[in-house]
Amino acid sequence: DGMQFPALCRVAVTLGTEVYGTPEAIKLPSQIVEGLRLDGQLIGRIYIAYTEKQDFINEESALIGGIGRRVTDYIANRRLLERVQATVEGLQTVAEVGTAITTQQDTRQLLQNVVDLTKTKFNFYHAHIYLYDELRDAMVLSAGAGEIGRQMVSESRQIALSAPRSLVARAARERRSLVVANVKADPGFFPLPLLP
Repeated sequence: DGMQFPALCRVAVTLGTEVYGTPEAIKLPSQIVEGLRLDGQLIGRIYIAYTEKQDFINEESALIGGIGRRVTDYIANRRLLERVQATVEGLQTVAEVGTAITTQQDTRQLLQNVVDLTKTKFNFYHAHIYLYDELRDAMVLSAGAGEIGRQMVSESRQIALSAPRSLVARAARERRSLVVANVKADPGFFPLPLLP
């Protein structure tokens, strides 16, 4: 039902760069190793080792295979749960923003509520809203999250719609959302001195 020599048995599990259990099991010469695969990718390993030279029997190999499947299923379920929780939190944030939009009559306060909620609920380092000013042919900063955002709004910041180095201007010109994973690496990034 278990290992032949449980007193000599050491177990370690690696998951990414983390090691759980008894790390010496990874280095012991008498061991069975079971890979943990998720969606075809190796995400970790289970090491079951003896501190003394012992031969493993078929039942022990079958045992570690079963453990590996259960651990992989557990990890898959945890990741799915985390994704579902993130989706639910995102939907709750959208609902809060929607509520703010329908209950707030003052446009300036509405925009401020939206950027503050967006920054806080999605854990962004910053959020701001630019509105197009047709007379200036520019995007005018109308709301910014937190004190830094309010300071930037008070400075009447604006970006010309034709500005070549501006993700904001590019999104406005193309009339679409832009998702940029690393803005500093994008050629259209224009750094703002008050933001990290």
